[in-house]
Amino acid sequence: MIKLSKVGKKYIEGGEERWVLRNLDLLLPTKGLISIKGESGSGKSTLLNLISMMEKCDEGDVYINGRNASKLIEKEREDFRLFDCGFIFQHFNLFEHLNVIDNIAFPLLMSGVNRRIAEEKASELLKKYKLEYLKEQKTSLLSGGEKQRVAILRAIINEPKIILADEPTGALDNKNEKLVMEHLNEYSKEHLVIMVSHNDRIVKKYSDRIIKLKDGGISDDSSLLKKEETTKVVNRVRNNNWGWIANVTKGYFKKDLKRNILSFAGSLISFFGILIAVGFYSSSQITIEKEKKKSLLYTSASVSLIKEEEIEGSPLTLNRTSRPNYSELEDLLQGVATIECDYSYFIPSYSAYSINGELRDPVAFAPIEDITLKSRSENMVIDGAAPETDSLDRVLVNKEFASLIGESPIKHKIKITNSLKIIDGNIEDSLDFSFSFYIAAVVEEFSFLNSPRIYYSLNSIKAHLANLYLEKISIAKGKNYSVLDYIESCPSDSVYGSYAYNIFFSEDNAKRVFDIRDRLKREGSDLAITSEALDTMQTFSSLVDAFTASLAPFLILALISSFAINCFTSYSSYLSKRKDFAIMHALGARGEDVSNINLFENTIVSISSMIASLVLGYPLSRLFSFLLSRSVQIKGLVDLHLNAFGIPLFPILLILVFALVFPIIGSVIPQYLMRKQSLVKELSDE
Repeated sequence: MIKLSKVGKKYIEGGEERWVLRNLDLLLPTKGLISIKGESGSGKSTLLNLISMMEKCDEGDVYINGRNASKLIEKEREDFRLFDCGFIFQHFNLFEHLNVIDNIAFPLLMSGVNRRIAEEKASELLKKYKLEYLKEQKTSLLSGGEKQRVAILRAIINEPKIILADEPTGALDNKNEKLVMEHLNEYSKEHLVIMVSHNDRIVKKYSDRIIKLKDGGISDDSSLLKKEETTKVVNRVRNNNWGWIANVTKGYFKKDLKRNILSFAGSLISFFGILIAVGFYSSSQITIEKEKKKSLLYTSASVSLIKEEEIEGSPLTLNRTSRPNYSELEDLLQGVATIECDYSYFIPSYSAYSINGELRDPVAFAPIEDITLKSRSENMVIDGAAPETDSLDRVLVNKEFASLIGESPIKHKIKITNSLKIIDGNIEDSLDFSFSFYIAAVVEEFSFLNSPRIYYSLNSIKAHLANLYLEKISIAKGKNYSVLDYIESCPSDSVYGSYAYNIFFSEDNAKRVFDIRDRLKREGSDLAITSEALDTMQTFSSLVDAFTASLAPFLILALISSFAINCFTSYSSYLSKRKDFAIMHALGARGEDVSNINLFENTIVSISSMIASLVLGYPLSRLFSFLLSRSVQIKGLVDLHLNAFGIPLFPILLILVFALVFPIIGSVIPQYLMRKQSLVKELSDE
């Protein structure tokens, strides 16, 4: 059955080449107990490793049933160790985290046998060898003799044609030594048992043939086999059985619980970071786009002509502001916006006021084209009701102004008093420009950098100025001359015209106006369109962009940290299991199956982190959004939608991808190391 022809095996030790076996020829029978003797370093264990195909010879060939072992692919060598060759180790090499039944049944489970059948066969072996009392025992609680006997049952449960025993009694007392040798002797009656031992007593008592090794070759053979024997080969095929992998993974998961908790926490933090980033990226721009319309100033702007003039004898320049040419402005904004004079000289854009007779500090005053708010796409009123028609005695106030009152300001009376002088040439007219307003409604606006503001009707104030005449100037001109007439005809650099025009537009045309504004800036035009609402929004957008930029490295750092933790825990897990993995390989486990144990354990941790992050992610994203809104006064900057970016279940799919990628990447290093490391060296490392 086994033939070695001109076999040689060498190792590199201290940079020097040493041949352990050289030019060795050997024929072995199909049954019997063959003992291999020799001094330490004579190649006894190496010979077993070559027969088990855990190592390859450097010269010559090893034949198993006529097949050259060096020509077999890895899967064929693994099948050989699983079905045809059982290995008994000197140090037992049982899986401490599995019970006795699972240890014995391990080869059957790997070969695809149903768990119930495998356990029944393991129980039968325990009964046959009078070890029933060990059935429910934990492996870690067994004595040395019991462990070695369990290891023998594991080796023979698949009924292999060959048993390789490396010093099977080396760590046993006389009583257990006898029991172990009786088991091996009984098995050798129908199968081949090859044993390496230094114990001359048991070698002489139980061996059918004794082979002595010296200087890399055979120095003595008590019963030289001269004719090659063959045995009937039964091809056995392993079936897929994920149950044993799941069972082993479960045991390791409990054993590595602390390490897995660390990996779980690292993945959870990263997944939280991903979810918050997705919630922010997907909703912040939508929220900003929505919020910027929540300002009554969004549909108005101011237009001025700003020219830079040099100051004679100075390196400094001066910006001179004036009102633009109406016709040119009309051509620029035709079909986009309406143009109105700026009346802020008469109702200052920042003015003191009194409420219910109490004088208050100045606040902002601003005209709006539609005080009824019927043209607004969103209902911004949070208290009271907008006037049904344009009215000079009704105003709107924003939430920031209402907070100054300390109670609902609806129907409170606001009064501003302003005494003005208008000079036309040598004629001077005096005006008592006082108004009383009732607060009709409170509106909630985009609150970032927003200040208390009172909104009044542009059309009503325009009508009032049209009916307010300048007495002395009217006499001088010989006709009724209103304040509105004066404003419309005053020079472009007159303070009465406020050096500007106001423009008003619909929400639909806002983007066109702002595009014109940006184009004028790019072209370096003297014409400047100023929008307080847009400037505020751009400032906020810049902060959001800065936050977004800072969030990206944070997210990358979180992912790198999680990846590092996963790699560390995966590698640490591999180090703690590397001996067990080597034992599995020696017992005939597929390489991919052993790799999957590590992968499955990491995947369980990663998927658990994913589920926890999704369960907690939504409430935590809301909390994060709430805390952020406390700083910037805007809600919904972090909103984790299931259909983020228009992709169904995007957050879940994204986290799932990372949850699957992390354990795969984290398992690459251990898999690579397992492939690079010699199986024999892994088994010898304690």
